[in-house]
Amino acid sequence: MCIKKFSAISALSIATVLALSSPTSAADEDRVTVRTELQVAMQRHVDRNLIEGVVLHVDLESGDLMELYPTTAHPMIMASDEYFIVRADLVDAEGGQFDVDYYMAETDRGYKVIRTEIDNRSDLKELVGAGLVAQY
Repeated sequence: MCIKKFSAISALSIATVLALSSPTSAADEDRVTVRTELQVAMQRHVDRNLIEGVVLHVDLESGDLMELYPTTAHPMIMASDEYFIVRADLVDAEGGQFDVDYYMAETDRGYKVIRTEIDNRSDLKELVGAGLVAQY
């Protein structure tokens, strides 16, 4: 009798656990973890590349060296099958806003920035238009 009672309780417990941990919620948790890891890796990259508190950027049209200041990261993250794009904002001393896209890939040591596009959304728009990148 004790064995049957234990088995019934175990079956009920297993069913409850399975119901509460549906694949959707596990996938959502994985997505949140990945998004957090991407944001942290992007922030570390930015912090490591600051020179006296600024991001130095060469404007390829004018040839000017620009000093840009990090402000906010966007909550929207884009993804392909092989990499992610984490978006952020930079501003200049006059308050002009510049979009920045950090292309990131997963490595053995976490996520790393593999390409940075400052004030150039055309490449990202082309990738989205071709169906190669979508919102993550």
